[in-house]
Amino acid sequence: MDEFRKEMTWEEYLVYPRKLGWKYEYFDGALHLSPAWTAVATFRLSISELLNREVYTRVRKKPVASIRSLQPQDLDALLTLFCECFERSIEYAGSGPAGQMRYAHGTLDRFFGQSPSPYVNGCCVAVLKGSIVGCSMITEGEHGVTLQPIFVAPIVQRQGIATLLLVASAKYLADHGFAELCSQCNLGNDASMAWHVECGFVEIPSRFPAGHRANIYLQEAERQDRLQLPTAQATRALAEHWANIRDELDPWTQ
Repeated sequence: MDEFRKEMTWEEYLVYPRKLGWKYEYFDGALHLSPAWTAVATFRLSISELLNREVYTRVRKKPVASIRSLQPQDLDALLTLFCECFERSIEYAGSGPAGQMRYAHGTLDRFFGQSPSPYVNGCCVAVLKGSIVGCSMITEGEHGVTLQPIFVAPIVQRQGIATLLLVASAKYLADHGFAELCSQCNLGNDASMAWHVECGFVEIPSRFPAGHRANIYLQEAERQDRLQLPTAQATRALAEHWANIRDELDPWTQ
């Protein structure tokens, strides 16, 4: 059975747990899961505040890997690392090895070649024992200069390498007159969401992720009601909370 297609009855679908970040559909006698495009949150970070935070002090005292600027010959290693890092992530769920490699090329090729991103000199890689184990890329996003993407090899995650990369890229931006850095994350990527908060990123209000939260929490509340779970009322309150925020942000409701 495909991990993102689960055969079940309609009654089983109605009581299947809902989680943020996913789109749930039922057809042909099966649940179909896919990443929800509306579930991408955008964050903003004050660079000066980052450099004063405890998380920065901690990684600076004991760096796990060396950080250097991106080099033209890094592309092949980064394509492989990108696929390794996002193989099990919600962002590219169900795309398969060939699809992940296409996403990798689409994401990374713009930083190489004759017309790379204007921020390419602020892109960094982390090197450990002679191998690239992480990378931070900077590009121009809807809300300004954006960290997109940042990724670290699974075997060395949660050791501060992503924060080292973030700091290196942020220092480059500070030296070139930038005060803020944006980033994006799927609401279903719990580890990345927690990292953004720890580093001081603040979510930029948007009707799409607010609406996604409202819809998922409402579906989950209805599921909990069907199972007569005591958490249903609190979950429904969450759905109403995010629905109110969505309506406040939606220009069509003004």
